[in-house]
Formats: sequence, C-alpha cells, structure tokens
Amino acid sequence: MVFDGPGTMRRVKRGKVIGILICVFVLLLGALYFFNREPTEPRSQGQKLSRWLVQYYGKPGSCIPEPEQAQAQEAIYNIGTNALPWLLARLTYEQPAWRRKLESLGRKAPSRFGKWIQTLTDDGLETRSRLAEYGFFALGTKATGAESELNRLAADEKRPALAKRVREWLPLLHQRWHESAALTQNGAEVRPFAKKREHDVPR
Repeated sequence: MVFDGPGTMRRVKRGKVIGILICVFVLLLGALYFFNREPTEPRSQGQKLSRWLVQYYGKPGSCIPEPEQAQAQEAIYNIGTNALPWLLARLTYEQPAWRRKLESLGRKAPSRFGKWIQTLTDDGLETRSRLAEYGFFALGTKATGAESELNRLAADEKRPALAKRVREWLPLLHQRWHESAALTQNGAEVRPFAKKREHDVPR
C-alpha cells in the first residue's frame, strides 16, 4: 500500500477503528440475543404450548367449552416437564411501575377514557405472563420441578409486582400438589388438576 501523507494514515486508522467498533457492536447484539432469548416453545399434537394455554384458559371475556378446555389441559399435561423452562421465562415479567399506575388510573377513570388508557398500557407481555400461571396448574404434579424457582420469585424484592402475583396463587398450587401426593400414596391415578379455571388462580 502506498501512503501519500499523514492524511492517508489518519483515514486508514479511522477505518480500522470504525471496523473494530462495528465488530464489537455485532458481538454485543449477538450476546444480548443469546442471553435473553426465550427457551424453545414446546409443542403437543403439532400445536404450540401458547395455543394450548389460550384454549385452556381463554381470553378475557371468553368462555371455553369444557370439552375443548379438557383437551387443552390434557395436551399441556402431556408436554410435562419440558414446558417448565418456557413457562418460567414467560412468567417472569415485571410490569413497569409507570404502567401499573396508568392502569390504576384507567380503572378509576370514566368508562370510555378508562378503556383508552387500558389500550395504551396493554403491551401483551403482562397478559402472556398471567397466561403462563395457568400452565403450572394444568401440569399438575409435573410442575413440582419448578417449586424452588416459584418460591424464589414469590420472595423477589426486586420485582414486587411479580412477587405479589405469584404469592396470590402459589399456596393453592402447593395445596394441589399435596393433595395429589396423598392420592398417589393411596394408589389413585393422578391426572391434571380441576378444569374450572376460575378456581385455579385467585384474582
């Protein structure tokens, strides 16, 4: 390479610096993707777990026929412990404080204005986090492998809203586990927990 003076040298050095910065930026993006990516979503009968959860619990204001709900519950139960990493990843979402305050304001506001605020604050992440809660109930005793992590989340001071939500339904899940253990000792076949979703997770 022929250099025609200091100006050329500066341009070469600047090009190298820019190249290094681009490489570092790409590596950082790759690391962020690797460490923050969600576990692979398991499937049952060719359908994703999230679809089965919607069929099991339904959407707000919807009513799922019992046969369809039973089918979804059986599918989730058959996925078994493979569902736990994905459910925990979905569950561990902490809604920002400003969003919670806006939601609280929306509930107190007049109907039309309140609905507008709710639409503004709904990012879908809180909904899918709550949906994941029901997966642990549908798994029955197959969800006991997540007990230590659920206990940790219930005591997580850094994510108070999430911890409060988990504390609301975790005692009921523990109760179901103990009841199932007693049934197993008596030789009874343990199946997924009760289908009535309104009794699964207190609201």
